[in-house]
This record gives sequence, C-alpha cells and structure tokens, in this order.
Amino acid sequence: MASPKNQASTVKKGKRQEQGASATVPGLEVTAILHGFSRAGLVWSDRPITVKLSELTEDQIAEIKRCPGLTVKEVEIEDDQSDDTASDAETSDSESQGESE
Repeated sequence: MASPKNQASTVKKGKRQEQGASATVPGLEVTAILHGFSRAGLVWSDRPITVKLSELTEDQIAEIKRCPGLTVKEVEIEDDQSDDTASDAETSDSESQGESE
C-alpha cells in the first residue's frame, strides 16, 4: 500500500503558538477496527495513526471519512519538519524495494 502523500477538512488552520512553540497543522487520527485494514491506498492499524491532511488527496480523505471500518478524528498536529507523523502507516513491499540507498 502507498504511504500518505496528500488531505481536506473543516479543521482549524495551523497557527504558530507563542513563546517558540511549534506550529500546528490539521490532521486526522485514524484507527481501524482490525489491524492491517486497507482503505484509500493505505494500510491502517487498530492503534491510532495520525496523518497530516497535506499528505492525503481530497479523494483519500473522503474515502477514509466515509469508511465504516475506520474511526476518524480531526486533530491538530505539531508541524515539525523533521518528524514524519505518518511513518506509522505501512508501505507496500514493491515501494520499499524500489528505493535505493
């Protein structure tokens, strides 16, 4: 399965907090009813996975939100450029094998 790459919703816009705190961006916290449940080209876990909306397409967001096998919560995520919050979503073997070191 593909990892999240592109997302849209009614979540508040990201904003910079005072005194050097990280900016936040809108995201989704997704939990599957069964570990390994696949939807919108992604594999989900029975533990919450947080994905930035910017990493999902509008079609993926719509599919995730309307799926009865997923529990979806709109959240704000700290926008740390070096931290990939979607790294918990699994990728397919073919994608992993296509990457060079």
